[in-house]
Amino acid sequence: MAARQDSEEIRQLDKEIKDISGQSQILNQVMRKGYMDSALFMESSSKLGWQLTECRRKKTLLTRKLRRTKEIVRTEQLIQLIAEQDGLMEEFDEQLFKMTAEKIVVSKEHDITFCLYNGLKLTERGGGQDAVAHANRL
Repeated sequence: MAARQDSEEIRQLDKEIKDISGQSQILNQVMRKGYMDSALFMESSSKLGWQLTECRRKKTLLTRKLRRTKEIVRTEQLIQLIAEQDGLMEEFDEQLFKMTAEKIVVSKEHDITFCLYNGLKLTERGGGQDAVAHANRL
């Protein structure tokens, strides 16, 4: 519910940013044609600039909050999947692995990074040649 409200507010901020940008363009055209006093232009331009900055700041904060909310929900789902496995697993569960790991990245230094569907990245350092061979098998 909160994520939906945040998404809607982000859409409204996008619309407001577009409107303010349009107003700014019109203001600049009016000034270039000489239809406006420079002092009034500076005041109006500063006000629009402040509004634009404030909208972008709010959008950035909401976007970060929405991303964290999605990560939390996905992490809770991951925890639930693992909990259904009755705690620690003694053996590798390929189905569970496929449900949690979106992709595996092996660096030039042979570090393995597991990119999970919940947005988290888990890196194992210095996997060596075994890491490359293992990643190739997957």
